[in-house]
Amino acid sequence: MAISIVASLSYGQGTSVDLQEELLEALEKENVGIKDAEFIISNKDNLPQIAGELLMNAEPQDSLTEKIFNTSSDFLNISLEACDIMGDVLYSLAEKLNDQKLLGRANLIKGLAQGDLGNLEVGLEHLFLALDIIDPKLDPKAYGNTINNIAGIYLMSEDYEKAIEYYKLTQDFARANNDQFLLLKGIQNVAVPLTFIDEYDSAIVYLNKALMLARELDETLLEAYALGNLASIYFEQNEFKKALKYQLEGIALEAKIEDFLGMIDSHGVLARCYSVLGDHQKADYHFQQSYDLAIQVNAPNKLLNLYEAQGEVYSQRGEYEKAFGYAVLYNKLYDSLLNAERNAQMVEMREKYETDQKEAAIQELQIREQLAKNRNTILVITSLLFLIATISGFLLFFQIRKRKREADERNALVTSINKKLSDSQDELLALNKTKDQFFAVIAHDLRGPITSFQGIGKLIEYTLQKGGEDKLQELITSIDNSAQGVSTLLDNLLKWSLSQTGTLAFKGDSLNLTQLISDIADIYASTSQSKGVELNILIDKDLWVYGDRNMLSTVLRNLIGNALKFTPHDGCITVVHRVENNHLTIEVCDSGIGIPEEKLDKIFDLSENKSTLGTQGEKGTGLGLMLCKEFIEAHGGTINITSKPGNGTSISFSLPMEEAHEPKPSTTVLEEV
Repeated sequence: MAISIVASLSYGQGTSVDLQEELLEALEKENVGIKDAEFIISNKDNLPQIAGELLMNAEPQDSLTEKIFNTSSDFLNISLEACDIMGDVLYSLAEKLNDQKLLGRANLIKGLAQGDLGNLEVGLEHLFLALDIIDPKLDPKAYGNTINNIAGIYLMSEDYEKAIEYYKLTQDFARANNDQFLLLKGIQNVAVPLTFIDEYDSAIVYLNKALMLARELDETLLEAYALGNLASIYFEQNEFKKALKYQLEGIALEAKIEDFLGMIDSHGVLARCYSVLGDHQKADYHFQQSYDLAIQVNAPNKLLNLYEAQGEVYSQRGEYEKAFGYAVLYNKLYDSLLNAERNAQMVEMREKYETDQKEAAIQELQIREQLAKNRNTILVITSLLFLIATISGFLLFFQIRKRKREADERNALVTSINKKLSDSQDELLALNKTKDQFFAVIAHDLRGPITSFQGIGKLIEYTLQKGGEDKLQELITSIDNSAQGVSTLLDNLLKWSLSQTGTLAFKGDSLNLTQLISDIADIYASTSQSKGVELNILIDKDLWVYGDRNMLSTVLRNLIGNALKFTPHDGCITVVHRVENNHLTIEVCDSGIGIPEEKLDKIFDLSENKSTLGTQGEKGTGLGLMLCKEFIEAHGGTINITSKPGNGTSISFSLPMEEAHEPKPSTTVLEEV
């Protein structure tokens, strides 16, 4: 589900003069763009020094740092990489000025950028540091935004209860400080985790409140997000036209204010709506637009969600090759993001270690200098012990806090794993139930024919003694039919088990399908004669295909055998063909009893199939048709069934053709068996 959260921060080559002027020009803009982001990224190594030189000449300095902070938040919707770099600039300036307020804002920017880049743990650590540093009375807007963004990262981590808790804290803080804009964000965002725990009605109530408040405050961005989130919820409730209406309104507003991150999600929702409504051309167009924007703003998390959505849509369409391709892209990007987060943590740990080493060296020099000046060893030792105790206390405090946070995260992970295990258990129970049902049907259908074999010798002896040669012939025919039925069932069962274990490999070759069909017809000649059913084979003499002989033989045996089973006396079975686009279609038509519509819809579902009796009490499990479907799909073909009760059944399948080795004039033959 593509749900947007409001994670805003806004409040309503050398260090040449040219670079300073270009940076200042970007800071002075009301709305930054892609070119400004490219400038920031291309000069990221020199940017802290450039900003520092501007700060030396700035009057007042607070005005410049405020512009840098606001510009950093503007880059959030343009380029996450540029936003993260501006966070580093704020860090550098905060150290130069020893400004705690600016340091808190730097952590806020870094936390939000790292979270959206997929480094959730790093982002959350920065945001909690910001919450500790920022004074809620001196900088209430930054403090409120920090609470809101902590909730956002918990949401991305799928810790929905924590996300709801912090979004409600955002609302409480906003009301206490009479901050209508922050209140709007808290109301809007709390709807998102509610949808993930299926509290749709509550989510819709919150979003309608947010929509009204956004329009009152003339906040176009948040109005667009509310419309988009309503669209996503209606999509989940299968109200696709309503979802399309809300999302089209939302994306129009996002395009107006160039909210590229929001447009990524909106195009994804539109693509899924159009796909469900059958307009695949528009669906593919919006998927492409979403992909282009995700690449443009470098939003890997958005791209990850997009790959997942595309895989689901193409799978639903039956385009399994495309669906598999997007699944591969999803896994590659997921692994890449995971490695990037680990690398970022390692870099941060190394930087902290190097900083600690430098601070330790400076401290040692200061101590030596103090010893040399004062010659007061006792005073120096006392000061040093006090300093060590203070540092240890702070380190212990932060370590305890960090361990508590890690424990909470582990508990959340365990909860998630337990849920997945429970879901897997339910799925295995369902599969086991299907297996038991299937084996019960097989046992039932084997029991009848095998039971009929018991005592067959005595029955034959009795019939001969009574001189019943005609009765004996009927008995032999019945035994032959039962044996053939058991043989077919066992053959189907063997091949089904081989296909399920992956040991039945496809062995393609050039085949004369005409000869293969003729051979199968010969097998069923006696059965068709005993039932008084006319079997007509109307095919060309020289039809060649590329396929697996054993698989196609199984398909033809099952289709012709089923037709004989369900066609009454004096009925007719016809095998015909047609050629379209270099594909050969074989169709087996009978004048039998037909298939009810409710069974036709589930005819290839083994768990739904029940044993069905033929016109002379023959048993059937549905396993043969399922094998036919699997074997035809292994050839890259399709199988279709049309039937009405009392009007017979027609089953057709298509295969790729191959030209005959010895071409002959095409002549149609009528073979009656």
